[in-house]
Amino acid sequence: SVCSVCSVVQPIGFMMLTTTRTIMRPFTPADIALLAPILADPITLSFWPQPLDAAAVEAWVQRSIAAHAANGLGRWLILDHASGIPIGDCGIVPTTLDGEAAWDLGYIIHHPFWRQGYAVECARAYLAYARDLGRVQQVVANMPDDHIGSWRTAEALGFRYVRSFANPRNRNIRTRIYALSWLESASTQSASSASSADSARQPPLRVL
Repeated sequence: SVCSVCSVVQPIGFMMLTTTRTIMRPFTPADIALLAPILADPITLSFWPQPLDAAAVEAWVQRSIAAHAANGLGRWLILDHASGIPIGDCGIVPTTLDGEAAWDLGYIIHHPFWRQGYAVECARAYLAYARDLGRVQQVVANMPDDHIGSWRTAEALGFRYVRSFANPRNRNIRTRIYALSWLESASTQSASSASSADSARQPPLRVL
Protein backbone atom coordinates (compact mmCIF):
# COMPACT_ATOMS: atom_id res chain seq x y z
CA SER A 1 0.00 0.00 0.00
CA VAL A 2 1.19 3.52 -0.71
CA CYS A 3 2.84 5.28 2.22
CA SER A 4 2.67 3.15 5.35
CA VAL A 5 3.77 6.06 7.57
CA CYS A 6 1.17 8.56 6.40
CA SER A 7 -2.32 8.81 4.98
CA VAL A 8 -2.81 9.52 1.28
CA VAL A 9 -5.91 11.54 0.50
CA GLN A 10 -6.90 12.21 -3.08
CA PRO A 11 -10.05 14.25 -3.53
CA ILE A 12 -11.13 14.89 -7.12
CA GLY A 13 -8.17 16.41 -8.96
CA PHE A 14 -6.08 16.78 -5.80
CA MET A 15 -3.67 14.81 -3.63
CA MET A 16 -2.23 15.29 -0.18
CA LEU A 17 -0.29 13.37 2.43
CA THR A 18 -1.18 13.65 6.10
CA THR A 19 1.16 12.86 8.98
CA THR A 20 0.49 13.12 12.70
CA ARG A 21 1.03 16.88 12.72
CA THR A 22 1.03 18.02 9.10
CA ILE A 23 -0.66 18.07 5.74
CA MET A 24 1.52 18.02 2.61
CA ARG A 25 0.18 18.74 -0.85
CA PRO A 26 1.44 19.73 -4.29
CA PHE A 27 1.86 23.45 -4.87
CA THR A 28 -0.61 25.60 -6.78
CA PRO A 29 0.12 29.11 -8.11
CA ALA A 30 -1.88 30.53 -5.20
CA ASP A 31 0.71 29.12 -2.78
CA ILE A 32 3.39 31.57 -3.91
CA ALA A 33 2.09 34.12 -1.42
CA LEU A 34 2.01 31.49 1.36
CA LEU A 35 5.57 30.34 0.78
CA ALA A 36 7.14 33.76 0.18
CA PRO A 37 7.51 34.79 3.86
CA ILE A 38 9.26 31.48 4.62
CA LEU A 39 11.75 31.56 1.76
CA ALA A 40 12.39 35.28 2.29
CA ASP A 41 13.27 34.79 5.95
CA PRO A 42 17.02 35.25 6.60
CA ILE A 43 17.03 32.87 9.57
CA THR A 44 15.14 30.08 7.81
CA LEU A 45 17.45 30.37 4.79
CA SER A 46 20.60 31.09 6.77
CA PHE A 47 22.42 28.16 5.10
CA TRP A 48 21.44 29.30 1.59
CA PRO A 49 23.30 31.87 -0.53
CA GLN A 50 20.58 34.41 0.29
CA PRO A 51 16.85 34.59 1.04
CA LEU A 52 14.65 34.39 -2.05
CA ASP A 53 12.96 37.42 -3.56
CA ALA A 54 9.45 37.37 -5.03
CA ALA A 55 10.59 36.30 -8.50
CA ALA A 56 12.71 33.46 -7.11
CA VAL A 57 9.85 32.18 -4.95
CA GLU A 58 7.52 32.19 -7.96
CA ALA A 59 10.10 30.24 -10.00
CA TRP A 60 10.55 27.80 -7.10
CA VAL A 61 6.83 27.05 -6.94
CA GLN A 62 6.45 26.81 -10.72
CA ARG A 63 9.34 24.30 -10.93
CA SER A 64 7.66 22.13 -8.33
CA ILE A 65 4.30 22.34 -10.11
CA ALA A 66 5.99 21.26 -13.35
CA ALA A 67 7.84 18.41 -11.61
CA HIS A 68 4.65 17.10 -10.07
CA ALA A 69 2.83 17.25 -13.41
CA ALA A 70 5.70 15.37 -15.09
CA ASN A 71 6.34 12.58 -12.59
CA GLY A 72 4.11 12.91 -9.53
CA LEU A 73 6.97 14.26 -7.40
CA GLY A 74 8.19 17.83 -6.88
CA ARG A 75 8.42 19.80 -3.65
CA TRP A 76 5.14 20.05 -1.75
CA LEU A 77 3.78 22.63 0.66
CA ILE A 78 3.73 21.62 4.35
CA LEU A 79 0.84 22.89 6.48
CA ASP A 80 0.39 22.55 10.22
CA HIS A 81 -2.50 20.09 10.63
CA ALA A 82 -4.18 21.92 13.50
CA SER A 83 -3.90 25.54 12.36
CA GLY A 84 -3.43 25.29 8.59
CA ILE A 85 -0.40 27.58 8.84
CA PRO A 86 2.32 26.90 6.22
CA ILE A 87 5.53 25.76 7.91
CA GLY A 88 7.75 24.85 4.95
CA ASP A 89 8.08 22.51 2.01
CA CYS A 90 9.47 19.07 1.24
CA GLY A 91 9.91 16.91 -1.82
CA ILE A 92 12.02 15.43 -4.58
CA VAL A 93 13.05 17.20 -7.78
CA PRO A 94 15.48 16.31 -10.57
CA THR A 95 18.74 18.21 -10.38
CA THR A 96 22.43 18.13 -11.26
CA LEU A 97 24.66 17.67 -8.24
CA ASP A 98 28.45 17.78 -8.46
CA GLY A 99 28.17 17.18 -12.20
CA GLU A 100 25.79 14.21 -11.98
CA ALA A 101 22.06 13.91 -12.62
CA ALA A 102 20.15 12.98 -9.47
CA TRP A 103 16.78 13.00 -7.76
CA ASP A 104 17.24 15.40 -4.86
CA LEU A 105 15.24 15.36 -1.62
CA GLY A 106 14.87 18.78 -0.05
CA TYR A 107 13.18 19.95 3.12
CA ILE A 108 12.83 23.50 4.42
CA ILE A 109 11.11 24.07 7.76
CA HIS A 110 10.40 27.64 8.89
CA HIS A 111 12.66 28.49 11.83
CA PRO A 112 9.89 28.86 14.49
CA PHE A 113 9.29 25.13 13.95
CA TRP A 114 12.94 23.98 14.08
CA ARG A 115 14.09 21.22 16.46
CA GLN A 116 10.62 19.72 16.75
CA GLY A 117 11.06 16.78 14.37
CA TYR A 118 9.02 18.19 11.48
CA ALA A 119 11.70 17.61 8.82
CA VAL A 120 12.05 13.92 9.67
CA GLU A 121 8.29 13.43 9.99
CA CYS A 122 7.49 15.04 6.64
CA ALA A 123 10.45 13.70 4.68
CA ARG A 124 9.83 10.16 5.91
CA ALA A 125 6.21 10.32 4.72
CA TYR A 126 7.19 11.82 1.38
CA LEU A 127 9.92 9.22 0.82
CA ALA A 128 7.43 6.42 1.50
CA TYR A 129 5.09 7.96 -1.06
CA ALA A 130 7.92 8.36 -3.62
CA ARG A 131 9.15 4.79 -3.09
CA ASP A 132 5.72 3.32 -3.61
CA LEU A 133 5.11 5.57 -6.60
CA GLY A 134 7.96 3.66 -8.26
CA ARG A 135 9.37 6.45 -10.44
CA VAL A 136 12.87 6.58 -8.91
CA GLN A 137 15.20 3.99 -7.38
CA GLN A 138 17.62 6.30 -5.60
CA VAL A 139 17.36 9.70 -3.95
CA VAL A 140 20.09 12.05 -2.77
CA ALA A 141 20.14 14.90 -0.29
CA ASN A 142 22.70 17.68 -0.05
CA MET A 143 23.48 20.29 2.54
CA PRO A 144 26.39 22.45 3.78
CA ASP A 145 28.91 20.66 5.97
CA ASP A 146 28.04 22.92 8.89
CA HIS A 147 24.28 22.40 8.59
CA ILE A 148 24.32 19.74 11.29
CA GLY A 149 20.54 19.62 11.68
CA SER A 150 20.04 18.88 7.99
CA TRP A 151 22.57 16.07 7.68
CA ARG A 152 21.37 14.53 10.92
CA THR A 153 17.87 14.55 9.42
CA ALA A 154 19.22 12.72 6.35
CA GLU A 155 20.93 10.13 8.55
CA ALA A 156 17.75 9.65 10.61
CA LEU A 157 15.94 8.91 7.34
CA GLY A 158 18.42 6.17 6.45
CA PHE A 159 20.58 8.11 3.97
CA ARG A 160 24.27 7.25 3.79
CA TYR A 161 27.07 9.76 3.38
CA VAL A 162 28.65 9.60 -0.09
CA ARG A 163 31.10 12.49 -0.41
CA SER A 164 31.61 16.24 -0.04
CA PHE A 165 32.35 18.83 -2.71
CA ALA A 166 32.71 22.57 -3.20
CA ASN A 167 29.24 23.68 -4.27
CA PRO A 168 29.32 26.40 -6.95
CA ARG A 169 25.59 27.01 -6.40
CA ASN A 170 26.18 27.91 -2.78
CA ARG A 171 29.27 30.13 -2.55
CA ASN A 172 31.58 27.14 -3.20
CA ILE A 173 31.13 26.06 0.40
CA ARG A 174 31.80 22.46 1.38
CA THR A 175 28.62 20.48 0.78
CA ARG A 176 27.72 16.94 1.80
CA ILE A 177 25.97 14.45 -0.48
CA TYR A 178 23.90 11.67 1.04
CA ALA A 179 22.09 8.91 -0.85
CA LEU A 180 19.27 6.48 -0.22
CA SER A 181 18.52 3.57 -2.55
CA TRP A 182 15.29 1.61 -2.37
CA LEU A 183 17.19 -1.40 -3.77
CA GLU A 184 19.89 -0.97 -1.14
CA SER A 185 17.28 -0.80 1.59
CA ALA A 186 15.60 -3.98 0.36
CA SER A 187 18.91 -5.79 0.10
CA THR A 188 19.87 -4.71 3.61
CA GLN A 189 16.60 -5.97 5.06
CA SER A 190 16.77 -9.32 3.26
CA ALA A 191 20.37 -9.82 4.35
CA SER A 192 19.90 -8.78 7.97
CA SER A 193 20.79 -12.29 9.17
CA ALA A 194 23.82 -12.66 6.89
CA SER A 195 27.34 -12.69 8.28
CA SER A 196 29.35 -9.49 8.60
CA ALA A 197 31.71 -10.78 5.92
CA ASP A 198 28.83 -11.08 3.47
CA SER A 199 27.59 -7.62 4.41
CA ALA A 200 31.02 -6.17 3.75
CA ARG A 201 30.78 -7.34 0.13
CA GLN A 202 27.72 -5.15 -0.55
CA PRO A 203 28.51 -2.71 -3.40
CA PRO A 204 29.00 0.92 -2.32
CA LEU A 205 26.13 3.33 -2.77
CA ARG A 206 26.69 5.50 -5.84
CA VAL A 207 25.11 8.82 -6.75
CA LEU A 208 23.27 8.43 -10.07
